[in-house]
Amino acid sequence: MPKRVLVLTALTFAGALPLPAQIRDVPPPARAWVSAWGGMYTTVDAIGDPETASTWRFDDNVFAFGAGAEYEVARGLLLGAEASYSSTDFERIDDDSVVAQGSADLISAFATGRFRYGGGNTLGGYLKGMAGGFGYRTPDPDATNFDLALSTGAGLEYRFRSRAALYLEWNRIWAYHEKEGIDGGNTGKHSLLRLGFRKGF
Repeated sequence: MPKRVLVLTALTFAGALPLPAQIRDVPPPARAWVSAWGGMYTTVDAIGDPETASTWRFDDNVFAFGAGAEYEVARGLLLGAEASYSSTDFERIDDDSVVAQGSADLISAFATGRFRYGGGNTLGGYLKGMAGGFGYRTPDPDATNFDLALSTGAGLEYRFRSRAALYLEWNRIWAYHEKEGIDGGNTGKHSLLRLGFRKGF
């Protein structure tokens, strides 16, 4: 009899507790995210440069890294910004002859938009669009040229915690270099594959 009384008393006391005291606090979903990534440019197009009347060639398969931040403005839609850096071998070609060579820096700065779709809370895909600038810092001419650039991409994100995620992403970048005096288009088409980490707040 005494045991039954103790059990009933404990259940009554537990029922009298407010709901938050009975359930472990669960943090609200993250709205702001920061990210860091490493990756590789699998394609870096050559471009014609009207100012030097030559062609700039860059090595493919070069390591790159970057960071970004974004904020969820609507369900699944995140807006933000990111920047990246890479260094690659460079040649300046004039009439099929190499007139200058060395290392060139590839620099980008973009406003970003990302839309998560499909999958569940843990694993899902997303589409991404970017607009901003893509720059070439070359040794000869010793200058930095920034071009208007647009990009599209897609990725797969794994949220192994409510506020932490790993992702794999592919991007195609179109960098619109000046083309006065050059026949046809003069757009650098670059492909980037990256693996990154996101932290939510």
